[in-house]
Amino acid sequence: MFVYNTGGANDTSSWVFGSTFIEQVNVKVQIPFLITQISCLIITEYDQTGQEQGSQVFSVDNIDPNDYYYLGDNYFAQEGFYYSIQFFIGSPSDDHSTCWGYRTISTPYLPTNSLEDPWMIELQYFTVQIKAQVVPNASCISMLSIYEYTPYWERWDVIIETIDPDGYFQLPDPIWAYLGAKHSFAEYEAARLDPNTGKFLGCSEQVLFILY
Repeated sequence: MFVYNTGGANDTSSWVFGSTFIEQVNVKVQIPFLITQISCLIITEYDQTGQEQGSQVFSVDNIDPNDYYYLGDNYFAQEGFYYSIQFFIGSPSDDHSTCWGYRTISTPYLPTNSLEDPWMIELQYFTVQIKAQVVPNASCISMLSIYEYTPYWERWDVIIETIDPDGYFQLPDPIWAYLGAKHSFAEYEAARLDPNTGKFLGCSEQVLFILY
């Protein structure tokens, strides 16, 4: 964890700027699973009043095995401030003032977690799990996701298995609802399987229910 303060003089071991110390931490962001083409992000800082304090653009590369992107040793989130991240399909502009291409999803304002360094911004910060009510005779569900200002979409088909006592089926991870995306659902009478291997190929047959 890093500490800095404001005002005063320094010596060889510490900065002395009065009595107020503000904690700051490095940042790691988990890249959304459902978007395979994210290559740029913008992180914006806000103070306690919600006033924007500036933003910084990053080219998303060197993602670790857990799908986290490290914003670098020189980027810090300050205690008491809030941060919002926008994910883009595209590349940074030449002057790194913005991301070219399409914005996909965004996070809400996130308060800095200064108890960990680096601060790990997980997918759970800006996603929710999905439960769908199952209509009679449905055995397969399909989710179509459209991402904000993009022509990109993704479809996930899932065999309906365990239904809870209230008649809902929870879609498995990592099929989540993302802030800034539009999701629609369809339930089907049957699932299509490969006749030779038994591999699931998607939902098929009659559509029993559609929710936009």
